[in-house]
Amino acid sequence: MVCKQQWGTGVRHIQILLLFLCLTTGTILSSSHVIAVQLARETEADSSTYFEDTFKVEMEKKTLDDIISLEFMSFYVFFISRFLSGIICCKVNNKVYLMLIMLLYSIQSYSLPSFAETSGWSSMISMRILVGILDGLLMPVILQIATRWRPFPEYSRCIATLSLGPFCGKLIVTALISFIGRSIGGWSSVFYISGNLGILWVVAWFTFGADEPRSCFYVSTEEELLISRLTTEVSTLYWDTPIPWKGLFKSKSMYVAIAMELMTAWTTVFITESSYMSIYMKEVQGYSEDNVGIAFNYMSMIVLTPILCAISMLCDWIIGKEMYPVIHQRKTCSSIGLWGSAICIVFIGYAENSRFILFTYYLYLAMQSFVFVSYSLLPFDVAPNFSGLINAISTSVGSIPIMFLPSFVKLIVIQYNQDVLWNYMFYLASLSYFSANFIYTILYEGKLEEFNNIKHKDVRSHSSKSTYHEEGIKWIISE
Repeated sequence: MVCKQQWGTGVRHIQILLLFLCLTTGTILSSSHVIAVQLARETEADSSTYFEDTFKVEMEKKTLDDIISLEFMSFYVFFISRFLSGIICCKVNNKVYLMLIMLLYSIQSYSLPSFAETSGWSSMISMRILVGILDGLLMPVILQIATRWRPFPEYSRCIATLSLGPFCGKLIVTALISFIGRSIGGWSSVFYISGNLGILWVVAWFTFGADEPRSCFYVSTEEELLISRLTTEVSTLYWDTPIPWKGLFKSKSMYVAIAMELMTAWTTVFITESSYMSIYMKEVQGYSEDNVGIAFNYMSMIVLTPILCAISMLCDWIIGKEMYPVIHQRKTCSSIGLWGSAICIVFIGYAENSRFILFTYYLYLAMQSFVFVSYSLLPFDVAPNFSGLINAISTSVGSIPIMFLPSFVKLIVIQYNQDVLWNYMFYLASLSYFSANFIYTILYEGKLEEFNNIKHKDVRSHSSKSTYHEEGIKWIISE
């Protein structure tokens, strides 16, 4: 069976869709612990719950500080597993490796209810640490696979699709837990359903997934040629690739990537990925748990999806038409995204009206859309053969400040209901974004690094590479 391209879409889009679903499912499996504890504390049992739910009884005793500690527990091991994953994905079969990661996600989800009943809070902490290891392993291998499937003129759409995965996952798990937690199944059934979703994805990936076009049984010859013509800087064979450590740490781009993660990762976690904004809206603005869920999960996805899709399509169209140098496009998007995000955070700090705060938060997400299609593409641009490794090194270093974020926030925001204290955190986050943009626009050169060249691993003729690339761009534009 061969799947042929229709209306410019083909097997490469199926593979990216599978990777998107992987990130969505991974987020469901990794965030269900924290969200379940939050909702178990806030939600009153209704008439549909006919028995005393052990999980809910145990979690009702926990404070906000307990939840935050649980949430950030994963980062204490994340930086180690992320770094190791960057090395592993250069050495092993990426399809099998990704399948194994998701299988372990599902197993921990299945086992959590039993452990929670017998060991209580300590089991939640243990599983959260395991999730931190798996979270660290996931993204490098996904980027490594995506690099081999998506041609250069489609990079922005690729990273945009992958970036929506965690947002979609958080939306689904919040809706799922809100419904199931009040049902006769009780809170424990949340983890069984999440585990089932993980197994379904593993089956789909085993059947239809492929780590590169040559190993896919249903890709057409025409599409495989198209991908080959537009991924000439990506090796066709990657297993057991020697890692160019010397070239990596001599590269200015590597240090730019590390600096960007150090400046922006903790800020992004503070604003969008952690419970802090939810706590701020509940403690300072008086929002209920249900309203916070709608505002920060459902509406975020509705706002972000069309904007990010439109911006990524525009960026790829500009690059495909060669209307604007790629490096200029990346830096323009970075300036809009990082400076825009910084200004939005300042407004959140100054605002007193809760509706204006939410409007500014959604505007912040719109600005983040420009960030996703700028410095997030650095690993693809400078060394696509090692995109997973570059992401692994930079994000593992960038995650170190996140480990200390709860202590730092507690030091500044002594009482969660004092809006003046929160403002200090917002101003620091804004300053971090401003500084990051200066680093990126001044130091980043966007050149393909020499260490990306691993000739002995490529079965294509190197004399035909430039011809392939030029013809491929014309082909994909005509599509």
